[in-house]
Amino acid sequence: LTDKMVVTWHKTTTTKTRQQKLRTDAKGFITFPLDQIGQWMVSTVHMIPIENDSEANYQSYWGSLTFEFSAPQ
Repeated sequence: LTDKMVVTWHKTTTTKTRQQKLRTDAKGFITFPLDQIGQWMVSTVHMIPIENDSEANYQSYWGSLTFEFSAPQ
């Protein structure tokens, strides 16, 4: 999906959560540095308008990836 907002979240046990908003490129990719250890989440939402539905205006698709990045031992 091109030009979609993707949000990265970063947190350690001693810092507040840091958030970064990015947009996908023409091929639907984002890049960001894993420059700090800690817990990470990458998330996005894709909304599609629905026509002729009396109960909803949009269909939403939510995606997230969570992982922890640690220093090599």
